[in-house]
Amino acid sequence: MKRGGKESEVTKISSEEDTREKSKKQRTTSENSQTCDWGNLLQDIILQIFKYLPLLDRAHASQVCRNWNQVFHMPDLWRCFEFELNQPATSYLKATHPELIKQIIKKHSNHLQYVSFKVDSSKESAEAACDILSQLVNCSLKTLGLISTARPSFMDLPKVKIFAPNMEQMHVVNHLLGNPTEEKRNVLVESARIARGNIQDLADLKVSEFDAVIFPGGFGVAKNLCSWAVDGKDCTVNNIVKATLQAFHSAKKPIGLCCISPVLAAKVFPGCEVTVGHDKNVDGRFPDAETATAIQELGCKHICKNVGESHVDSTNKIVTTCAFMCKAPLHEIFDGIGTMVGEVLKLA
Repeated sequence: MKRGGKESEVTKISSEEDTREKSKKQRTTSENSQTCDWGNLLQDIILQIFKYLPLLDRAHASQVCRNWNQVFHMPDLWRCFEFELNQPATSYLKATHPELIKQIIKKHSNHLQYVSFKVDSSKESAEAACDILSQLVNCSLKTLGLISTARPSFMDLPKVKIFAPNMEQMHVVNHLLGNPTEEKRNVLVESARIARGNIQDLADLKVSEFDAVIFPGGFGVAKNLCSWAVDGKDCTVNNIVKATLQAFHSAKKPIGLCCISPVLAAKVFPGCEVTVGHDKNVDGRFPDAETATAIQELGCKHICKNVGESHVDSTNKIVTTCAFMCKAPLHEIFDGIGTMVGEVLKLA
């Protein structure tokens, strides 16, 4: 009986201790749940978390509670944004992304300032980017970027080669501030960065190995390939660039030029026909219309064309398009360059 009584006392004491321990754990759990109320986090904290989330995850998180949904629509969250349009996400893109993109443009187009597109070489990716760009054309964007996740398809073609002159750049520009810097860079080296190393010195180009040549545009043409940026129609053309143009022309092989680069043909081939868009600033779309006048003063014929068009000088086998000489949406500029390339291939 005594032994049994002691066992009962021990059992009773142990039971009481277990009860106290459980109560203590419950109180601790309750206190922890009160300190981890995610729904009542400060919006500034939620905002910082949301900035690290992909678009779809942000959308899902915004459905957790009213507080999180309010953060999802805060202007600060949309000032810097990257649209991911690359493969293998095309099925995800078709299923969900278009609706989210519509909501973003509808509610946050005025907030977007720094926008980039992550694309590859697929048709779906390009079409999606062009569609978004056409909707953002009237937005006050400060920066627009393009991130490619694949090698450009033309670089894998064995018959396409990229060349650049081995020379020092006239200017190195800080594009964040829009000002030249004291830094010195080489045109061939910088071009190699863009071409991902698959490039050669223009001096080594052999016309006999190619059927045509295309000169992309850009301000570098006016500053490095010639001195048009400083001297206008009285400019000089880089000797190697001039020799290259003359060699293709003498071989009766087509030459394609876009943006500002048609001025190269105007300087090297007097009497040729080219276009840099319009000779008047139509609707504010052609702010550099005086370039057309300068071309005519050089004895060449300027043909007015819209941004989506190109002009073919059949006699000289020169194909030109205005590209960025026109203030137009990127997809229209893309179309114009496409017609120029197509006409060059027809002549080749």
